[in-house]
Amino acid sequence: MGGHHLRHRQPVLHVSRPWCGRRRPACRLFGRALQQRRRPHQRGAVRRCRASRADGRRDHFPAGMANHLNRLVDARVPVVAIDRQQSGAHVDTVLADNEQGAYLATTHLIESGYQRIACVSGPPGVFTATRRLRGYRRALEEHGRPYEEELVRHGDFREEGGYRAMASLLGPRPRPDALFAANNLMTVGAVECLVDSRIAVPDEMGVVGFDDVPWAHLVRPSLTTVAQPTYELGCEAAGLLTKRIADPERPPTTVTLETKLQIRDSSLRTRQA
Repeated sequence: MGGHHLRHRQPVLHVSRPWCGRRRPACRLFGRALQQRRRPHQRGAVRRCRASRADGRRDHFPAGMANHLNRLVDARVPVVAIDRQQSGAHVDTVLADNEQGAYLATTHLIESGYQRIACVSGPPGVFTATRRLRGYRRALEEHGRPYEEELVRHGDFREEGGYRAMASLLGPRPRPDALFAANNLMTVGAVECLVDSRIAVPDEMGVVGFDDVPWAHLVRPSLTTVAQPTYELGCEAAGLLTKRIADPERPPTTVTLETKLQIRDSSLRTRQA
């Protein structure tokens, strides 16, 4: 090679959520995955990314990371944010339509005859949680239902948080007769709480979760869910990253992909309560 040393600058993929694995076939072109779960580690990832002069980065940062994303942009590292719209960050973004998915879920419960529909949302201030709560509220208001704070709990997107939130909703009377849970793990925790409390799904409590899972049709009753286009999210992000590498000066692009309601048994009453 005539003494020339070629250095391969490997782009970096960052994923941090349990269901991100289905995105990876579209992401393998862009290098290794960094499993960063806490903000101090993510800040370190930003420093390492700038230092290594990676060709591109697909990010799944939590809310409040705009400054760190802009540091990458200032260092001319192409960035695509997935399922987070970072206020003040000048980056390409790929979103699922979280609000519309929650709207469809809540509307379905209303049309199935449920009267007091509770919501287990995610942490306050998290982009996806905020959008899903907004969709829940919009569906209630458009169908002439009041939005009641006593029917809303903020979980942590984990099973334990879903269990605790569901347990706290069962205390006040009248208790809810349906639940919209804002992610798959909290749905699992909520259903576990209902089983432990001997509350029958769907006759005593209708349930719709957000994020479809491969086993949703295998449990009994099968679980109604909002399905996200996870593979398509990965494909769109990979495409945007490629375009950004080819044309660093183009304006940031935001792509929003449709979510779909998968209706199964957990939200269809077999008898009137």
